[in-house]
Amino acid sequence: MFRRSSTMRRAARLAYSYNSIMKTANEDAAFDWITYWGTADAAIAFLKETGYFPASPQVAADERIASDPIYAAAVETLSVGSLPESFPGLPGWTDYVALPAFQGVLIGRSSVKDAVDDMIAGLAAAIA
Repeated sequence: MFRRSSTMRRAARLAYSYNSIMKTANEDAAFDWITYWGTADAAIAFLKETGYFPASPQVAADERIASDPIYAAAVETLSVGSLPESFPGLPGWTDYVALPAFQGVLIGRSSVKDAVDDMIAGLAAAIA
């Protein structure tokens, strides 16, 4: 019988699949969009059509999901999973600041301190 290790439980990742505010333009409309898809009816309809399980403990507690044993493992993952960091500017910061700074350390072109300083400055610019 397969048993999950504690390492596997800690490694569970959840994702909103871009159902978040990815840009600051039209924030009110984006929030309305997120709010709609966070409702139980919309999330369960999406689940039935696509198979994508909603990453919401509130929706998972809905009787339509909680009463179906096929969803038990997904519901359990919600209690141990974690969402990745996400904010407007993250993709550019990751690709053009954080990864190059880290690679600079790996190939000996930069010290760890200099790389971290570059990452902090780039992050400040990305979220400004």
